[in-house]
Amino acid sequence: MNIIFITTLYPAFPNQSRMEMSYAVHYFAQEYAKQHEVTVIRLFPSYPSLFNAFGKARRAKKILQHEDKFDMDGVSVCRIPIRKYPKIDYFRQDVIEVSKRAIKCLGQDAAPDLVICDILNPSIYVGERISKHFKSKLVASLHNSDKFYLQKNKNRLKFMAIEDHIENIIFRSTVIETAFMKMYKGKKDATAFATVLFGIQDGDLLSEQEFLTKINKPMKEIVVACSLIELKKVNVLISAFSRISSNSDYILRVIGDGPEKMRLMELAVLAGCKDQVIFEGQKSREDVLRCMQNADVFAMVSSPETFGLVYVEAMAKGCITIGSRGEGIDGVIVDGLNGYLCSPDSVVELEQVLKKALQIDIQEKEAILSCARITASEMTYKKLAIELLNKVEIRG
Repeated sequence: MNIIFITTLYPAFPNQSRMEMSYAVHYFAQEYAKQHEVTVIRLFPSYPSLFNAFGKARRAKKILQHEDKFDMDGVSVCRIPIRKYPKIDYFRQDVIEVSKRAIKCLGQDAAPDLVICDILNPSIYVGERISKHFKSKLVASLHNSDKFYLQKNKNRLKFMAIEDHIENIIFRSTVIETAFMKMYKGKKDATAFATVLFGIQDGDLLSEQEFLTKINKPMKEIVVACSLIELKKVNVLISAFSRISSNSDYILRVIGDGPEKMRLMELAVLAGCKDQVIFEGQKSREDVLRCMQNADVFAMVSSPETFGLVYVEAMAKGCITIGSRGEGIDGVIVDGLNGYLCSPDSVVELEQVLKKALQIDIQEKEAILSCARITASEMTYKKLAIELLNKVEIRG
């Protein structure tokens, strides 16, 4: 099978830092490349010279504004810049021009069976032209940003104008699906829609021996890994932690960086737990996973949260995992079965949940971690890639 991905959510050059760019779409493409021919059209927003004073635009102008081809883990990537002005939608003529360049990159003799567009704007509009040219099946893959994009009436009308050419719509979380269906006024029936989450690598799962070690390990360390921004509600976690930290050797590791860092450090001082709250700073994904493996509890009560892959990574690494009730992880985490859920803004409730997790008896701990391990094992990219093809009714 020949599969084309069109997206702005992809490394723009080989070995781009995972702290700069999500590799989630790449992991799907990498799985497909093991059995199929896969090409990624990586659209790169390119700002005109007028905006070169901005750091982001200046960097893009210097190294990324030219078209390039490269290989990543068996995936052929064609990076194509597309002109973008801040706060202004992509121009139709630029979408047409980039579509022509993408077709040239693929080759006139290319015969893609499936075109998957992650992030609607501009991917789906470029994808529509490419799929028409090659007579390929077109699939829209909606992310959190698409939920906000479609809330604007002009954007929703623009998307609906090409809806007939889109055979399937894939949602990357149940929250996105719910939001989309509330505003959807089209003609597609339920068979056109599906939710396929992002997942983890097979190697992220603990071995049997590592799993047994985690079960028998004394409960001591809590970890959170996220951007230190307001919606992650690390302040709620620190406040709840301060209530259980006195007269104990509990530790809270905060992994990440962001604009809230200084305020959170001040909160730890004011709450009287600064010696037990360790700010680790930004870490690579590999280092985050190692920290999770050494920790006992992962807690993050962010809101709004579409779907936090970091929760699944924590479950894979044998952490008792605490997430937000009513947010994107609710349903993946089932309260009391494979982890715990908590109201995002309740310090008192989170305090109680942390106590429950840290003081859990070994039989219940084994039961919860075992269920969490099963959940994580069902969310590997290998399995999810197969699920996506099945949902769009393509076999092989």
